[in-house]
Amino acid sequence: MTRPEWRAFAILGEHGEVTATDVGRISRMHKTKVSRAIASLATRGWLVRDRDEADRRIEHLSLTARGRTNYSKLVDEANAFNEKMQRSLGTAAMTTIWQAVDLLDEIKQN
Repeated sequence: MTRPEWRAFAILGEHGEVTATDVGRISRMHKTKVSRAIASLATRGWLVRDRDEADRRIEHLSLTARGRTNYSKLVDEANAFNEKMQRSLGTAAMTTIWQAVDLLDEIKQN
């Protein structure tokens, strides 16, 4: 799974039904990356696209049952990895790591 796919997948898992525009706004990804990530997730059978009846240009995206199952598994794995890092490195080191990640995110946004 690519990073853009993971970001789109995580947004769907956290927010439920969203549009591609929502994914782009939340993730700060370019619309091309969002479109490719959504297409890939749909091909895997992990999300469904429902066309908005009032505005046919809009698709409402949500995870399928299969997508929710896989999202849950990935979240469990990520949480287990974070817990392992916390035990291995300790609170102070983890705080420093997360501060560095936040700083890199800020730099990326500018």
